[in-house]
Order: sequence, then C-alpha cells, then structure tokens
Amino acid sequence: MLLSKAKSGDSIVFRLMKSFAYLKEKFAHLSAPKKAIVVGLFPILIGVSAWSGYLVGSKKLESLDQAISPKGKLISGKPEETRIANPITGVLYPKKEAEVWQNRVPLAVMVENSTSARPQKGLSKADIVYEALAEGDITRFVAVFLTNSTQMGPVRSAREYYFDWAIEYKAAYAHWGGNEYVRSLASKTFGAKDLDQFAIGTAAFYRLPPNCRSEHCGFSHTDKLWDVTSKKNVNSGVSIESWKFKEDSPVNPPTNPTINIGLKGAYAVRWDYDATTNTYKRVNGGQIHLDSEHNVQISVKNVVIAFLNYSGLKEVTPKVFNRDVQTVGSGAAKLFRDGIMIDGSWKKDSRDARTKFFDAAGKEFEFNRGQFWMEMIPVGTSV
Repeated sequence: MLLSKAKSGDSIVFRLMKSFAYLKEKFAHLSAPKKAIVVGLFPILIGVSAWSGYLVGSKKLESLDQAISPKGKLISGKPEETRIANPITGVLYPKKEAEVWQNRVPLAVMVENSTSARPQKGLSKADIVYEALAEGDITRFVAVFLTNSTQMGPVRSAREYYFDWAIEYKAAYAHWGGNEYVRSLASKTFGAKDLDQFAIGTAAFYRLPPNCRSEHCGFSHTDKLWDVTSKKNVNSGVSIESWKFKEDSPVNPPTNPTINIGLKGAYAVRWDYDATTNTYKRVNGGQIHLDSEHNVQISVKNVVIAFLNYSGLKEVTPKVFNRDVQTVGSGAAKLFRDGIMIDGSWKKDSRDARTKFFDAAGKEFEFNRGQFWMEMIPVGTSV
C-alpha cells in the first residue's frame, strides 16, 4: 500500500525514500506496544522489499538483451553465432558444423554419364560438378564433395584434363582405374591423394549388385574414401581460393528461364529455372536427371558454361587415344544465376591456378551461395 502511493514514473530509489519517510512519520505516533510489533515485523518488510527489487531488476536486465540504438537499429545483447563460408559454394555454416568439413580433404570423384549409368547416385550432394566430353559424344563428370556424405557412382576411369579441375580444390582424386598412361600420371600428380580403385580395391570401392561385372556398376562412398585418406595421412583441411559470392537476387520475370546446351542425342542438356527456389533443375537427354540415392532431381544455384578448345585425340599409349582439352588459358563463358544470363569469360593462368570468371566489363563475377554445375563444352557448341 505504501509503495503504491509513489508516482508510477518515479525511480525505485525515489519511491523507497518516500516510503521510509512516510513510515518514520507514522512510527513516531504509535503507542509503545505497537512500536514493538512494528520493530518485530521490520526484518520481514526489508526481505520482501529486497525480493521485489530483485524481480524488477531481473526484468530490466532481460529487456537489455535487445535495445534500440540511437539510430533506431535493433541491437542484440547476445552475440551472433559465428558462421563460416564453404570455400567452394559460399554457403554459410555454424562454426561447429563447419569444423567437420574444415578438417577433411575434398574428394574429386569420376562419375560416368552413359545411358547405362543412369540414374546416378550422389550427384545432388556434390558441392560442384564438372561435365566434359569423354568418349565420342558421351560426357563424364568429376564431382567434388566436401560438405556432404553420400554413396556415389557409377565411378569410372580417369581422364587427364579432369585433373586440372580437381587440382583447383587440392582434392583427393577417386577413379576406377584407367589406361596405363593416365593411371601413372594420376599417381604422379596426386601422390597419396590418388584414390585408384585398381590400387585400393574393396577398402573404398564395391559393385552394385555385388555380383555385377559390368563397367557400369562400380560405386563408392565418401565416408569410405575419407577413411582411406585418413590412413594415408592426407585427410586434412586445405586452403581453397574462393570465388566471389553475393546473396540471391532473383529477377522477376526471369529473362532466361531455360538453358539448352547442344550436346548430342542422349547427352543433350537442359536446365529449367525454378523461380520458387531460385535454382536450375537438370534435364539430361530429355529426361529429368534424378539422383537415385536421394530420389531428387539435380538442382543447383549456379550454372556455368565455359567454351574450351577440344584439340582432337592424342595417343597416350600404343593404339590408345584420349581427348586433348585446353583447360589452361582463356575463353568465352555464359554465366547463369537468378534467372538471367551474363555473357562473360573464363581464365586459368596455370594448371594449379583457380579458374576465374568475369563479366563483359572484365569484373570478376559474383555467384549465388549454393551448388554449382560447370559445363566445360567445346567451342562452337550451341547454347
């Protein structure tokens, strides 16, 4: 009752001072027996006041967790959780989640794309996939995994020019053999990071179904490959030069909702822009390109088309020929994100250098945070 007499706008201290003054005045006019009763109750009153002050103070402190700055911007009293960018995709991860992939080597895995291999496993979980011609009109992929764990395949043989993309990520290179020349070169190029099924066997590679002997039934799992790299003492974090990233800014309506890439027959590629997710969904040979491991259509945030010089075939061992592809140098590119296309260029200064992409003005291109698909196609291919 006494405290309620103070004005609501007064401070707690001022209200207490007024209350004690009032009590003192009333106490002086009490009889001796009543004074004795009040003196006995005084410690209880002090305790109640202290507890009330504590409760009020706690509410005040809670309100300080969020306050309005002089400029009107909301300031949080609690520090934001540190978020770390995946150097390949630019996606931001909480520190504890990032520590998982920060401490392991990227895996670059050769995955085939012949019609007998479809639908493949694990491609939707790759951070980035490079597609290039391998045999005749048949394309093949090198898929780079850093953040996700998955089964993947069918795994196929090595090709020399795919090395130059794997090297950009300081990746361990997984493949199912290859001709004598390319296997020897892979061993020299990647050293202990060369994950050749011919050498490793069942430690990381297997067939599905188990009794299959076709070249289209070889598979692996990222966890098994990382186990092998750990045993080889090469499963540790690496430094990757990152591309430039920005936040999503979809254009409505999109100016380029469909991308058609003029590879031949069953290897023709179409990407359909999905405005609801700001992603591109892949169609391969006229069929939705599914990842059978995760039962999803392959979709990415960025589609990059780089035009490379395919210089014909070179004989790598007697009567064995592989494609000769110019991965180092520069050329034209088409860059797709946010439902639009930007004409640009690519440049790779050396085999170990990161391939960079630029807009028509020569400014390094900014990608959306998310997965990539790189179409490394011959000069003159229609898009």
